[in-house]
Amino acid sequence: MVVWFGNLKTMWKLMLGFALTSILATVIGGVASQGVMSIGEQLRVVYEDYTVAGTDLALVANNLNRTRTNDFQALTASTKEAFETVVTRDGEITESVKKPLEAYSATILRVSKSGKDETKDLQKFRETYAEYVVASDLLYETLKASWTAQTKSESEALRAKAHAISAQNAGPKMEATISALNGLLGTVKEVAKDMNDSGTATVRNTLLFLVAGTIVVIAIGIFMGWLIARFLSRNLNNVVLAAQAIGAGDLSARSSVATEDEVGALAQSFNEMGEKLQA
Repeated sequence: MVVWFGNLKTMWKLMLGFALTSILATVIGGVASQGVMSIGEQLRVVYEDYTVAGTDLALVANNLNRTRTNDFQALTASTKEAFETVVTRDGEITESVKKPLEAYSATILRVSKSGKDETKDLQKFRETYAEYVVASDLLYETLKASWTAQTKSESEALRAKAHAISAQNAGPKMEATISALNGLLGTVKEVAKDMNDSGTATVRNTLLFLVAGTIVVIAIGIFMGWLIARFLSRNLNNVVLAAQAIGAGDLSARSSVATEDEVGALAQSFNEMGEKLQA
């Protein structure tokens, strides 16, 4: 291999060194570009799937509180018109819970490194919320019936039943729903942290690769420069020593350079000149 390199013309030696350095620089640049693209994708995911998702789930939590407040207002409504206003608002609040939840469920749901599953936690929340909605519907139906009761005693009995439904059924189910939502938020937080840690690791690894790659490219560049300079200087020095010997009167002096590059051609011409002078 060394002989092959030594026989290359000086131009090809230089071009080979430049080509090798350029290839390494291109590889390093390609890997670094992939790292940057990966970081960009992770940042996009963190924003779209977790920053936005966190906002959506916060809206769900806020609207759940509004839902429960609306239940209490339905229980304390002093007129049928006020009750009907509360019923209308309840439908609007229910939609305001469903819309951000649908937006969140449309994102890619993941599993955290600790094993928490967004899909499972989302399903658990939906199930507990559905149970609450059933209890809430029963509460409103009972209150609606109390406003159309034929007698005061029947109305009071229905109101007492509604209060019992709120305290013993709808209330505990709302607490279970909020607990399930908190569990889902905890999972989202963990997955987002995993994504952030992964992005940080990618940045660190990319920087380390760039530093190591830069050092390697510089080292190879220095080595190729040293190798080319060594071939040229050693062979030229050999020719110079032979020329000095002839100049000192030793017509039998010859250069031992046998490479096929420009210095080798110079040595061969010099040796031919020495033979002619000696003859």
